[in-house]
Order: sequence, then C-alpha cells, then structure tokens
Amino acid sequence: MINNAPNQGLPLVFMFEGMIYSKEIDGMYHKFEACCDRKRVNSLGSITIDTAREIFATSKFISSIIVLTNNINLKI
Repeated sequence: MINNAPNQGLPLVFMFEGMIYSKEIDGMYHKFEACCDRKRVNSLGSITIDTAREIFATSKFISSIIVLTNNINLKI
C-alpha cells in the first residue's frame, strides 16, 4: 500500500468474509452485518488500520461490488 495516499491506500468501506468493515471517526474499521444499518450501536467490534492492511495483503480475491438499496444506512 502507498503510505502517503489517503487512508494509506485502503478503501473507507470494504466487505470481507460476509461482513462490512467501515472506517469510522475514531480511526478504526467497525464491523457490521450486511443486513443491518451501519450505525455505531450495530457495530460488532472493530479492527485497526494495520489489521485491515493485513486483510488486503493476504486476501486471495479482490473485486468491486455493486450494491443496490433504498436505505442509505445500508450503502457501501
């Protein structure tokens, strides 16, 4: 990853193993179920930017995802 790129080259939101990870104001990636609103109260925990970088470095497949919804809290 490029260290001087915005967010160190990582996306602000990504999906891994069926869970959505969203970078929040505290600088951590919070984990959410895809079917739930991305609100702090629905967070299932968090990971650091270093852990997110490790996920991207070790993942076998990376792809873009098209998401359609009428609920803006579910958007990616």
